[in-house]
Amino acid sequence: VLAACSQPEEPKQPASPPAEAPAQPTTSAAAPAPVVSPLLQEGESFRVASAEAESAKPRVQEFFSYACPHCYTMEGFVHDWLGKKPKAIGFERVPVVFRPEWEIYAKAYYLGEELGLLERSHEAVFKRVHDEKKPFQNEAEMVEFFVGLGAQREAVQGALAGPRLAERVGQAQALTARYQIGSTPSFVVNEKYYTDARMGGERLGEVMDALALRNKPAIFQ
Repeated sequence: VLAACSQPEEPKQPASPPAEAPAQPTTSAAAPAPVVSPLLQEGESFRVASAEAESAKPRVQEFFSYACPHCYTMEGFVHDWLGKKPKAIGFERVPVVFRPEWEIYAKAYYLGEELGLLERSHEAVFKRVHDEKKPFQNEAEMVEFFVGLGAQREAVQGALAGPRLAERVGQAQALTARYQIGSTPSFVVNEKYYTDARMGGERLGEVMDALALRNKPAIFQ
Protein backbone atom coordinates (compact mmCIF):
# COMPACT_ATOMS: atom_id res chain seq x y z
CA VAL A 1 0.00 0.00 0.00
CA LEU A 2 1.74 3.16 -1.19
CA ALA A 3 -1.05 5.75 -1.22
CA ALA A 4 -1.72 8.08 1.69
CA CYS A 5 -4.00 10.90 2.84
CA SER A 6 -2.01 14.08 3.32
CA GLN A 7 -2.40 17.04 5.64
CA PRO A 8 -3.49 19.95 3.38
CA GLU A 9 -1.76 22.72 5.34
CA GLU A 10 1.70 21.25 5.01
CA PRO A 11 2.77 20.00 1.59
CA LYS A 12 4.97 16.93 1.75
CA GLN A 13 8.67 17.46 1.36
CA PRO A 14 10.32 15.62 -1.53
CA ALA A 15 11.83 12.33 -0.43
CA SER A 16 15.60 12.23 -0.15
CA PRO A 17 17.22 10.33 -3.02
CA PRO A 18 18.65 6.97 -2.03
CA ALA A 19 22.32 7.06 -1.13
CA GLU A 20 24.56 5.67 -3.83
CA ALA A 21 26.61 2.66 -2.89
CA PRO A 22 30.36 3.17 -3.15
CA ALA A 23 31.91 1.91 -6.32
CA GLN A 24 33.24 -1.64 -6.07
CA PRO A 25 36.45 -2.76 -7.68
CA THR A 26 35.96 -5.12 -10.57
CA THR A 27 38.12 -7.86 -11.94
CA SER A 28 38.10 -9.66 -15.21
CA ALA A 29 37.51 -12.94 -13.37
CA ALA A 30 33.96 -12.24 -12.13
CA ALA A 31 31.29 -9.55 -11.96
CA PRO A 32 30.90 -7.73 -8.62
CA ALA A 33 28.32 -9.10 -6.20
CA PRO A 34 25.09 -7.07 -5.99
CA VAL A 35 24.92 -4.57 -3.14
CA VAL A 36 22.05 -5.37 -0.74
CA SER A 37 20.59 -2.37 1.13
CA PRO A 38 20.32 -2.92 4.88
CA LEU A 39 16.79 -3.16 6.26
CA LEU A 40 17.23 -0.13 8.52
CA GLN A 41 18.66 2.79 6.62
CA GLU A 42 17.90 6.23 8.03
CA GLY A 43 16.36 8.51 5.43
CA GLU A 44 15.15 5.58 3.38
CA SER A 45 13.25 3.01 5.45
CA PHE A 46 12.71 5.35 8.43
CA ARG A 47 13.48 8.80 9.82
CA VAL A 48 14.09 10.10 13.33
CA ALA A 49 10.88 11.82 14.41
CA SER A 50 11.85 12.99 17.90
CA ALA A 51 14.99 14.14 19.68
CA GLU A 52 13.71 12.53 22.88
CA ALA A 53 14.92 9.15 24.11
CA GLU A 54 13.15 6.00 22.97
CA SER A 55 10.31 4.58 25.01
CA ALA A 56 11.44 2.06 27.62
CA LYS A 57 9.29 -0.66 26.10
CA PRO A 58 9.03 -1.44 22.38
CA ARG A 59 5.85 -0.06 20.86
CA VAL A 60 4.33 0.98 17.56
CA GLN A 61 1.75 3.75 17.11
CA GLU A 62 -0.35 3.92 13.96
CA PHE A 63 -1.54 7.41 13.02
CA PHE A 64 -4.77 7.04 11.06
CA SER A 65 -8.25 8.39 10.42
CA TYR A 66 -11.52 6.67 9.64
CA ALA A 67 -11.93 9.32 6.94
CA CYS A 68 -8.79 8.15 5.12
CA PRO A 69 -9.46 5.45 2.49
CA HIS A 70 -5.81 4.41 2.52
CA CYS A 71 -6.04 3.73 6.25
CA TYR A 72 -8.95 1.40 5.52
CA THR A 73 -6.85 -0.38 2.91
CA MET A 74 -3.97 -0.63 5.41
CA GLU A 75 -6.19 -2.47 7.90
CA GLY A 76 -5.43 -5.82 6.26
CA PHE A 77 -1.69 -5.28 6.64
CA VAL A 78 -2.05 -4.14 10.27
CA HIS A 79 -4.18 -7.17 11.12
CA ASP A 80 -1.61 -9.54 9.59
CA TRP A 81 1.31 -7.77 11.27
CA LEU A 82 -0.37 -7.90 14.67
CA GLY A 83 -0.63 -11.67 14.30
CA LYS A 84 3.07 -12.03 13.46
CA LYS A 85 4.87 -9.35 15.46
CA PRO A 86 6.99 -10.26 18.52
CA LYS A 87 4.74 -10.31 21.59
CA ALA A 88 6.93 -7.76 23.37
CA ILE A 89 6.01 -5.02 20.89
CA GLY A 90 3.02 -3.00 22.08
CA PHE A 91 0.59 -1.35 19.66
CA GLU A 92 -1.85 1.53 19.75
CA ARG A 93 -3.72 3.64 17.26
CA VAL A 94 -3.72 7.45 17.28
CA PRO A 95 -6.52 9.17 15.32
CA VAL A 96 -5.40 12.32 13.52
CA VAL A 97 -7.37 15.46 12.73
CA PHE A 98 -5.99 16.95 9.51
CA ARG A 99 -9.29 18.68 8.70
CA PRO A 100 -12.13 19.96 10.92
CA GLU A 101 -14.49 17.29 9.60
CA TRP A 102 -12.06 14.58 10.77
CA GLU A 103 -12.52 15.46 14.45
CA ILE A 104 -15.74 13.46 14.70
CA TYR A 105 -13.82 10.34 13.64
CA ALA A 106 -11.18 10.87 16.32
CA LYS A 107 -14.06 11.08 18.80
CA ALA A 108 -15.54 7.90 17.33
CA TYR A 109 -12.32 5.99 17.96
CA TYR A 110 -11.99 7.05 21.58
CA LEU A 111 -15.72 6.69 22.15
CA GLY A 112 -15.41 3.05 21.11
CA GLU A 113 -12.65 2.62 23.69
CA GLU A 114 -14.55 4.40 26.45
CA LEU A 115 -17.65 2.27 25.87
CA GLY A 116 -15.72 -0.99 25.66
CA LEU A 117 -16.89 -1.51 22.08
CA LEU A 118 -13.70 -0.83 20.13
CA GLU A 119 -13.30 -4.37 18.80
CA ARG A 120 -16.69 -4.02 17.13
CA SER A 121 -16.80 -0.30 16.39
CA HIS A 122 -13.36 0.02 14.76
CA GLU A 123 -14.14 -2.04 11.69
CA ALA A 124 -17.78 -0.96 11.67
CA VAL A 125 -16.88 2.75 11.37
CA PHE A 126 -14.52 2.05 8.47
CA LYS A 127 -17.21 0.02 6.69
CA ARG A 128 -19.87 2.67 7.27
CA VAL A 129 -17.69 5.45 5.86
CA HIS A 130 -16.09 3.66 2.90
CA ASP A 131 -18.28 0.69 1.97
CA GLU A 132 -21.70 2.11 2.82
CA LYS A 133 -20.70 5.70 1.90
CA LYS A 134 -22.37 7.05 5.05
CA PRO A 135 -19.93 9.43 6.74
CA PHE A 136 -20.99 10.88 10.06
CA GLN A 137 -22.64 14.24 9.46
CA ASN A 138 -22.97 15.13 13.13
CA GLU A 139 -22.67 13.71 16.64
CA ALA A 140 -26.34 12.73 16.70
CA GLU A 141 -25.66 10.22 13.91
CA MET A 142 -22.67 8.92 15.83
CA VAL A 143 -24.81 8.42 18.94
CA GLU A 144 -27.29 6.35 16.93
CA PHE A 145 -24.43 4.32 15.46
CA PHE A 146 -23.11 3.32 18.89
CA VAL A 147 -26.61 2.64 20.20
CA GLY A 148 -26.98 0.31 17.25
CA LEU A 149 -23.88 -1.54 18.43
CA GLY A 150 -25.52 -2.15 21.79
CA ALA A 151 -24.40 0.84 23.86
CA GLN A 152 -26.80 2.59 26.22
CA ARG A 153 -27.84 5.95 24.80
CA GLU A 154 -27.18 7.69 28.12
CA ALA A 155 -23.67 6.23 28.27
CA VAL A 156 -22.85 7.43 24.74
CA GLN A 157 -24.21 10.91 25.35
CA GLY A 158 -22.45 11.13 28.70
CA ALA A 159 -19.09 10.15 27.19
CA LEU A 160 -19.51 12.70 24.40
CA ALA A 161 -20.39 15.47 26.84
CA GLY A 162 -17.63 14.66 29.33
CA PRO A 163 -14.13 16.16 29.34
CA ARG A 164 -12.19 12.91 28.86
CA LEU A 165 -13.03 12.50 25.17
CA ALA A 166 -11.93 16.04 24.32
CA GLU A 167 -8.74 15.57 26.33
CA ARG A 168 -7.84 12.40 24.47
CA VAL A 169 -8.47 13.99 21.08
CA GLY A 170 -6.25 16.90 22.15
CA GLN A 171 -3.50 14.51 23.22
CA ALA A 172 -3.69 12.77 19.84
CA GLN A 173 -3.33 16.11 18.05
CA ALA A 174 -0.30 16.94 20.20
CA LEU A 175 1.35 13.64 19.23
CA THR A 176 0.57 14.30 15.55
CA ALA A 177 2.39 17.63 15.80
CA ARG A 178 5.25 16.23 17.90
CA TYR A 179 6.14 13.59 15.33
CA GLN A 180 5.44 15.85 12.33
CA ILE A 181 2.83 13.50 10.90
CA GLY A 182 1.90 14.86 7.48
CA SER A 183 0.03 11.90 6.00
CA THR A 184 -1.89 8.81 6.98
CA PRO A 185 -1.44 5.97 7.54
CA SER A 186 1.90 6.49 9.29
CA PHE A 187 3.73 4.66 12.04
CA VAL A 188 5.93 5.84 14.90
CA VAL A 189 8.13 3.28 16.62
CA ASN A 190 9.32 3.61 20.23
CA GLU A 191 8.12 7.23 20.29
CA LYS A 192 11.13 8.16 18.16
CA TYR A 193 11.23 6.68 14.65
CA TYR A 194 8.83 7.35 11.78
CA THR A 195 8.06 5.04 8.89
CA ASP A 196 5.24 4.43 6.44
CA ALA A 197 4.33 2.32 3.43
CA ARG A 198 6.41 4.45 1.06
CA MET A 199 9.53 4.12 3.18
CA GLY A 200 9.12 0.53 4.34
CA GLY A 201 7.59 -0.86 1.18
CA GLU A 202 6.86 -4.57 1.20
CA ARG A 203 9.10 -4.97 4.27
CA LEU A 204 7.25 -2.41 6.40
CA GLY A 205 6.40 -4.98 9.08
CA GLU A 206 10.03 -6.09 9.29
CA VAL A 207 11.16 -2.47 9.51
CA MET A 208 8.83 -1.79 12.43
CA ASP A 209 9.89 -4.95 14.26
CA ALA A 210 13.58 -4.20 13.77
CA LEU A 211 13.24 -0.57 14.88
CA ALA A 212 11.22 -1.57 17.93
CA LEU A 213 13.72 -4.15 19.17
CA ARG A 214 17.14 -3.04 17.97
CA ASN A 215 18.11 -1.02 21.07
CA LYS A 216 16.19 -3.08 23.59
CA PRO A 217 17.61 -5.60 26.12
CA ALA A 218 17.36 -9.33 25.54
CA ILE A 219 14.25 -9.60 27.71
CA PHE A 220 12.26 -8.03 24.87
CA GLN A 221 13.78 -10.13 22.07
